Amino acid sequence: MSIKVSGGIKLENVGMFGNNAAPAILIRAKNTSGGTLARGDVVIWNYSGGDTSTADMASATTTTSANNKLIMGMVSHSTHGGNADTVADNTMMWVQIWGPTNALKVDGTTDIAIGDPLTTFTTAKIAQKGAAAGIFARALEAYATNDSAGVIDAFISCFDLGGNTVA
Repeated sequence: MSIKVSGGIKLENVGMFGNNAAPAILIRAKNTSGGTLARGDVVIWNYSGGDTSTADMASATTTTSANNKLIMGMVSHSTHGGNADTVADNTMMWVQIWGPTNALKVDGTTDIAIGDPLTTFTTAKIAQKGAAAGIFARALEAYATNDSAGVIDAFISCFDLGGNTVA
């Protein structure tokens, strides 16, 4: 079950999308990345270009900048019927901004331990072990493989647009 607080925010109940610890808070955003996004992809607020975030619509894109302070959260699913795991460019999606997930995509070149803060990586859509800026999540499991193919349990907390809420 989910509860829509408004047209642009909802709470997912325990058990939805691998979330068994607490409710997740999701916001509705438009995919303006120029490509398809999938569940677990890391996204940032889009404040540049023709289709940017406004008071009426959140707009999300990807980044190849490490420790990006514009972190929005993690793609949860499409807003178009069912629980589609992929989101086409220029369509609406739900972005998880708070709560547990079992789908966060990470890079393990720098080993991630349980409890480590996470931030954006230099590969689009991926998180890495955190630094001082852009922190948006904590690892709930370790990942130490030297690639960007990791998918881990994490707790997302993106209430501060500066990305410093879980430092």
